[in-house]
Amino acid sequence: MLVVKNKTTEELLEKIRTIPKLTKLKCVNCPLTTMPLMSNLIKLECSWIRSLTTLPQFPQLIELKCEGCPLETLSPQPKLINLDCSYCHMLTTLPFMPKLTTLNCTGCPLLTMISAQPRLTELYCSCCLLLTTLPSMPKLTMINCAECFQLTIMSAQPQLVELYCMSCTLLTTLPILPNLIYLNCAECNFENIMAQPQLIELECSMCPQLTTLYQQPNLVRLYCSDCPQLTTMSVQPKLRDLGCRDCPLTTLPQLLQLTELDCCACPILTTLPPLPLLTHLDCIECPMLKIRYRDYPKLKYIRSMESPLIKSRSTNELRKLRTGYRKDIASIKAIFPKLPEDIVRLVKEYLNDLRDI
Repeated sequence: MLVVKNKTTEELLEKIRTIPKLTKLKCVNCPLTTMPLMSNLIKLECSWIRSLTTLPQFPQLIELKCEGCPLETLSPQPKLINLDCSYCHMLTTLPFMPKLTTLNCTGCPLLTMISAQPRLTELYCSCCLLLTTLPSMPKLTMINCAECFQLTIMSAQPQLVELYCMSCTLLTTLPILPNLIYLNCAECNFENIMAQPQLIELECSMCPQLTTLYQQPNLVRLYCSDCPQLTTMSVQPKLRDLGCRDCPLTTLPQLLQLTELDCCACPILTTLPPLPLLTHLDCIECPMLKIRYRDYPKLKYIRSMESPLIKSRSTNELRKLRTGYRKDIASIKAIFPKLPEDIVRLVKEYLNDLRDI
C-alpha cells in the first residue's frame, strides 16, 4: 500500500507515476480537491480530507473509505464491495452499486434516500436525519438506523437478523421479519411489537406508547424498562431474563423458564406468579409487592424493600430464616451476628410477616 502524507494533487500525481500499477492507496492530510484516476486501484482510503469534493469512477475498486469528506455525490463504482462514507455531511444521494455488501453512511445528515442494493448484507445509517424510508433488500442481515428521526417506513427484509432502530421516533410499527433474532427499538413510539417468529433478544425500553407485549415464541431475553403505558405482558414460553423496571404492571404472566428478574420501581406490582427456576430477583422499590418464597425454590439472590437484610443471602440462609420464624430474637442474632438492635427489631418485624411461607 502506498501511504501519502501532506501532498498536493500535483505531488500525488507525481508519486503515482512512479507506481504504474498501484492497487492500494492511503492519503493522510493531503489538501486534495479531487482524486486522479487509477485504473488498477482496488483499495482507497482518503478520510477527513476537507477539500475533497469529488471522486472519479475507479473500474477495479473494491474497498473505499472516504469518511468525513465533503462529497456531494459519489460516482458509481461497479466492483465496489465495502463503502464507508460516514460523516460525509454534504452527501445527498448514493448511486446503485451492484456488488456492494457493506455500507456505512452513518452521520450523513443530508442523505434522503438509500437505493436498494441487491447484494447488501450490512447497513449502518444511524443519524441520517432526512432519511424517511428503507427499501427491501433481499440479502440484508443487519441494519443500524438509530436516531433517524424522520424514518417512518421499514420495508420487509426477508433475511434480516439484527435491527437497531433506537430513537426512531416516527417509526411506529415493524413488518414481520421472519429471521430476526435481535431487536433494539428503545425510545421508539411503538404501541405494540408484532410477533417475530425467531426473535431471541428484545430491547424496547423507554417506549412511551408501548401498551402491551405480544407473545414472542422464542424470546429468551427481554428488557422493557421505563415504558409508562406498559400494563400487560403475554406469556413468553422461553423467556429466561426479564428487565421491566419502572413499568405500571400489576402482575406478570407465568414464565416457567425465567431465571433472572429485575422489576425494580414497579409501583403497583402486587404479585408475582410461581417462578420455579428463578435464581435472581431484584424488586427494590416495589412497595405493594408481597413475596412468597416457597414459589421460588431455586432463589439465590434477592433485593427487595421488605427484605433488605437478605438481599445477597444464599438459599440455605433463607431456609435458616424461615426455620427461625417461631424462635426468639436470640436465635435471629445467632444467624446474623453483631446486628445492631434497631436492625434486629426490623428483622423480627419482617419474620412476623412470613406466615404464608
